[in-house]
Amino acid sequence: MFPEFEEARKMFREEKIVIAKQMSIGVCENHSEYTKMVGIIEGLTRASQLLDNYEREVLSDIDNDDND
Repeated sequence: MFPEFEEARKMFREEKIVIAKQMSIGVCENHSEYTKMVGIIEGLTRASQLLDNYEREVLSDIDNDDND
């Protein structure tokens, strides 16, 4: 329902793909860099989940307001 949210999700997905490709070709020079990149992917995944939850809550609030 919110195109801005879908655009953000798309950006998160695309960035995760870029990082995963970099990792797959061995761009990480050590375990620390690998751990950092995994953390970025985890952060992007969590951000997407939080956005999903927020959107659900907003839509639920709108639906509840319409029913009042």
